[in-house]
Amino acid sequence: ASVVRTRTGELIPVVLSVNLLEVAGAAYGFTVMRDARPHQRALAAARDSEARYRALFTGAIESMFRTRVDGRVVDANPAFATLLGYASPDELIGRPIIGHYADPAQRAQLVARVQTDGELRGERIAILKADGSRGLIELHARLQVDEHGEPALQGFARDVTARAQHDAALTALSTGLGPAVDDTVAHVGFALRQRWLNQWPGVAGIRHAAASGQKCGKKGFLGAFPGHEDLSPDVKQC
Repeated sequence: ASVVRTRTGELIPVVLSVNLLEVAGAAYGFTVMRDARPHQRALAAARDSEARYRALFTGAIESMFRTRVDGRVVDANPAFATLLGYASPDELIGRPIIGHYADPAQRAQLVARVQTDGELRGERIAILKADGSRGLIELHARLQVDEHGEPALQGFARDVTARAQHDAALTALSTGLGPAVDDTVAHVGFALRQRWLNQWPGVAGIRHAAASGQKCGKKGFLGAFPGHEDLSPDVKQC
């Protein structure tokens, strides 16, 4: 690139392209001059965009990553490194991610699915951390093409170990309490029934009369409910 001065005195960057052409035994030079400012602005915008992306990527709470189809980690943010038990992304980048699968065969299955469907949503994966401890993550990923034209898996992961343990504990608790809850409901139902019969002592007699086929008039029926003689006059039998 070169710099030229315009008629107004402004200095602008330009890109020069010089070509030699021979005509009738004479050599001529043809120079093409192109304003380099649009190209420089585009480069500056790209650098700014990359800087903002890196800032978001690095500071994200979500554990974000990018791996090649062969499993090698190309990029990772601090949250993803922490998720797998590393002090920084530099310790993780370049390593094969398959070493962190509790079931290594699951990696090939997930890659095949994402190559077919284009993405994964909420896939739960048992993992091995750097210190050998186990965990459970929820994976979201898409198949994309990186800057080198190579297919790559890019996405984020969430640690759901604590949630899974909590759900398992609730399931075990509810399973263990099932018979006890049924017994409690039965006892409460019996107690309420007895309380109702004690409150209306005539009901027991009416039920006995109804069971034996005996009939009773309005007076006999209402006698079981003192203070409620204004019940429907259509009541003729128990």
